[in-house]
Amino acid sequence: RIAATTHRASRRMCRRENADRLLPEEPSSDELSSTRVCPDGRARDPSRVYVCGRSANRNVAWTWCLTLAMGLADSIWAGTVLVKFLNSLLGNNAYVGYIEAASGAANLVVALPVGWAADRLGKARIARCGGMMIPLALGVTAFAVAYGAAHPPSQDSETMWMLGLFIGAMCLWGTVNAVANGPAQALYADSVSIGERSHAYTVLFVIYLLASVVGPAITILLFESHGEAGRSWELTPLRNIVFAGLGIEMASMLCLLMLRDKWQLAEESEKESGAEGGAVAADVERGAAAMDAAAMVARAQLPAANLEGGSAVPPGDRGSMGSACCCTGPAGCASDAVLTDPGVSVGMATCAGSSNGAGSAAAPSAAPKPGPAGAGPPSRYTWAVPYVLFASSVCFALGSGMTVKFFPLFFVNDCLMAPAQVQMIYVLVPLVMAAMSTVATKISQRFGRAQVMLVFKLVGIGCLVSMACLDGWVAAATPGQPQHTLRVVVVASIYIVRTGLMNCTYPLEESLLMDHVQKSARARWKSLDSISVFGWCGSAALGGYLADRYSYSATFLVTAAIQLVGTLVQIPLLFIARRHEAPDPSPKDAARGGIAPLRSAAAGAEAAAVEGVQ
Repeated sequence: RIAATTHRASRRMCRRENADRLLPEEPSSDELSSTRVCPDGRARDPSRVYVCGRSANRNVAWTWCLTLAMGLADSIWAGTVLVKFLNSLLGNNAYVGYIEAASGAANLVVALPVGWAADRLGKARIARCGGMMIPLALGVTAFAVAYGAAHPPSQDSETMWMLGLFIGAMCLWGTVNAVANGPAQALYADSVSIGERSHAYTVLFVIYLLASVVGPAITILLFESHGEAGRSWELTPLRNIVFAGLGIEMASMLCLLMLRDKWQLAEESEKESGAEGGAVAADVERGAAAMDAAAMVARAQLPAANLEGGSAVPPGDRGSMGSACCCTGPAGCASDAVLTDPGVSVGMATCAGSSNGAGSAAAPSAAPKPGPAGAGPPSRYTWAVPYVLFASSVCFALGSGMTVKFFPLFFVNDCLMAPAQVQMIYVLVPLVMAAMSTVATKISQRFGRAQVMLVFKLVGIGCLVSMACLDGWVAAATPGQPQHTLRVVVVASIYIVRTGLMNCTYPLEESLLMDHVQKSARARWKSLDSISVFGWCGSAALGGYLADRYSYSATFLVTAAIQLVGTLVQIPLLFIARRHEAPDPSPKDAARGGIAPLRSAAAGAEAAAVEGVQ
């Protein structure tokens, strides 16, 4: 009996020990307080930020903030205000062009090495290096503006010294843009799920445009706060406004320092997310999926890229944040979509020209749907799409750079407009661009992205030619008379429409590029934008010379001719590009020439030849 009792006690003790060993340890109070879960009980993804029941990838959220800060700062100091300050201080249009050319040259020198380093060392790490350079560029610029306003040059030697000082300051800004912008934009693309990039770039585009609306509005208030001096183009109010814009640049530095490579989506996550988004979107009506950008922004409770002129600075001209956006992804807290709302079950898989893109990720073996809504079979020459877009962007940069900095001077010197009147133009320009971007997105879903890009640019070029022809018509009227005011309004209206048409297709162009470039080479392709920036800024010197030698209208006509060439270069896209957004191709598709590496054209031709053999 003693042995049996001892045996039973031993068994009970073993069972208790095994049970204690199998039970999980109780979490401590500190661990319980640090554990974060979604409202539905799932653990939160550390790579996402959660606000008011919504979530977004942290890199995407910080890029939105970066775009907002940089767009607001640029629209206050780097557009009309700085151009007029330099023109009044140095007394020469050509000097304004030289300063812009120096900025573009600095951008070009460091752009390609930066892109190479970003693909190997990490995009976020390189972007943070650019952010740390902002205080230096800001300090040199502030000193140049303060010294110039206090000591206007009266001799040629003083003018040359001031010119050199501003060239140095703008070279620093060009370096900051090259180091920060290309890697940051590539990281943004890598942090967005497949099938959502057109929407993602449209949201970023809208954020930049609305920042460009608020900036000129603030500038008007700053001018009016100076009283009578603010109603003319004196150096003191211009200096103070430049200081206000430079202060906001510090927020841009903070946003760049917050980017992290570990928050970007892995290749597998991108593919899984794209397939999930396509499956959800397949069950949703086309009208709900094709929400316009403005409705998306309002629904997401977000504040609502290349602008070609005025206060809203083009990408790479100072703030080269290309324009862009995001969309609502499939429901669920842990979704890889850019922005998710647990209460909404509509996946925004059909976007700017992508009515069938993400859906094909869910069923890769399915044949593409015929008609304008389908993506259609890929061309064997799709590898050439990035090269065509790059060649076209160089042409547009060369043409636009000749006039972009001189539109404000045209309104000031030829049309005799006051500061508030000029700034009002650049309040309206981003609004028109946002509206036209939405229209372009909707039309591209029916007719294709390349088709919309060509038509809009041709009409915009026609508007620029009309502005050049009406210059003498405005000059013939007596300033201050109703007839002169009416003619100025007509020319300003044409300019607003023209700028909207020429720039509203940027989200479509960006989505085309990212759809045809491998993820590992996106930073290098984005860095090639700096070559376009150099053309943009470099041709500003020629534009300034033509404006001094002939007139502003002469530069408008030369710009229209060069932009027409850039538009004709895009014609092959009608036949070789995907009409609508599609998920990233598989490695097998990439080997067959469906996606372009950053290599020579011969490499792409070789890939196309492989496809022909198969």
